Amino acid sequence: MSNSQKKGRKAYLNNYKPKKGGGYEYTGKKYEYQGSEGFKKMLKKLWLLGGGAFVCMIAAGCLTPPGASGSPYVVLPYAAGLVAGVSIVWALCRLSARGPSLETHVYEATIKALPRRGIAAMFFTAASLAGLAIYVFFNGFEQKLIHFLLFILFQILGMVLILFLYRYLKTAEWK
Repeated sequence: MSNSQKKGRKAYLNNYKPKKGGGYEYTGKKYEYQGSEGFKKMLKKLWLLGGGAFVCMIAAGCLTPPGASGSPYVVLPYAAGLVAGVSIVWALCRLSARGPSLETHVYEATIKALPRRGIAAMFFTAASLAGLAIYVFFNGFEQKLIHFLLFILFQILGMVLILFLYRYLKTAEWK
């Protein structure tokens, strides 16, 4: 069974071979960061953009805008955007732990997946903002105008940071 080739999600395990002294060694293709700025500087920018967007999502969740306590079309898209934000932070943590040389499966789960995760976060954030606008249109501000404005501000700032993250990832050079 140990010599069988894995298929599907676990296919990357075929690239790990046992070493004589114990443990495993990766023998597959690797990606190296080749950008003009150092890896640490690139990583700091990614954390500033991705982590900043996640902080904006958390800050928006600390507010109680109108409709936040009972409207599923406001709360559910916000929660889904928050989950997408957590996945962005998870990818950044994984990238930080691995360094400038990444195995193929780690590269695909971090660098290649970050733009898709960012788009998902932006989509759900926009859906949450649309749900909030619908709620306010039909029910008013419920004397929570400041919370409404701050919620929108934090959500839009998070979306802008994700856009910059997306653009920055397109310029990063990995070979």
